[in-house]
Amino acid sequence: MLLTGFVRQFMDSNRTKGWNPLFLIIRSNGKIVGAVSLMVKRWLGLRMAEFLHEDWLAPDFVFSTHYREVCIDLLCKYLLETLRCHLVRFYLPAESPNLTALENRLRSYGADFSIREQSRHSVIPVDCSWDEFQSRKGRRRKIRQIERKLNKSWPWEIECIRNFDGGPSLPERILGIEARSWKQSPQNSLRDVSIEQILMIIEGASAVRHETEEFDSDVWFLNVNHVPVAYTLTVKYKGTGYIVKTSYDQKYAKTYVGKYLNNLAIQDMFSDGETKNIDFMASYPFMDFWTKSSVGHVGFSILRGKGATALELLQQRTSIPKLWRTTVNSWKRFRLRQ
Repeated sequence: MLLTGFVRQFMDSNRTKGWNPLFLIIRSNGKIVGAVSLMVKRWLGLRMAEFLHEDWLAPDFVFSTHYREVCIDLLCKYLLETLRCHLVRFYLPAESPNLTALENRLRSYGADFSIREQSRHSVIPVDCSWDEFQSRKGRRRKIRQIERKLNKSWPWEIECIRNFDGGPSLPERILGIEARSWKQSPQNSLRDVSIEQILMIIEGASAVRHETEEFDSDVWFLNVNHVPVAYTLTVKYKGTGYIVKTSYDQKYAKTYVGKYLNNLAIQDMFSDGETKNIDFMASYPFMDFWTKSSVGHVGFSILRGKGATALELLQQRTSIPKLWRTTVNSWKRFRLRQ
């Protein structure tokens, strides 16, 4: 999903870092039964591979259920025998049905691997009506307080653009909010949301929407004096709603415009009659306002062939990506437990 946007993002950024895209398509009797979007790199004599997708998008392998074992087998054979990779890293949902099959196949290759929880996603099970949900923990009272504060302060309005049908100005409106957000503080690690990321989501969603009716994408704006000061970008697919991105102008932080807008987007998902689960795609304290439930995502790391040599080399290199330093440390802890 979102392949068009991923390719744009890759061509604009990752290629300059030495990575090359690799798309694996698995067919059976002419029918596609599996697909994996990867990027590969050769670095100091080591062959490395990982998902093309960014980790925050929670990627996974796309395999037909009936061909899962065959697809895993072909993937491992290609990575370890054809490409002869020394280092491979995947980021998968902890409940992915592909994890067990991947573990079993790698053991047959004698490859070292480790699995470590990397992050969690806050989730809301849609198991009641919106009125019942909103009445819990005083949510309705808090939202009314925000509305009263907005009414006393400025002329404001809510705007929802369905299926990102906002023309060429849509990314600029979103980035305008990001430029004034708390994320741009010099002390914040989430700085510099790029135009490539926004285009990745909007263009990719547009491409997918033309392929299936099960996919919907919306962006919600809260405008003050006709100027966007907060946005929430959402996607819905096969019964799951995703809060993909959200931000607000720091000037309006004490008015809780971000919380108000997220609440409207969640209400929309509760009311559509199709959404069964809502995924925030991250886990931050402010999400406790809606849920305490979460699901885990794991880093699956493979070291093979020159694994021991690679480990020593990577430990001495402070310039390697943080992602791979995490992989090495995870691998060391795993080996010590054996």
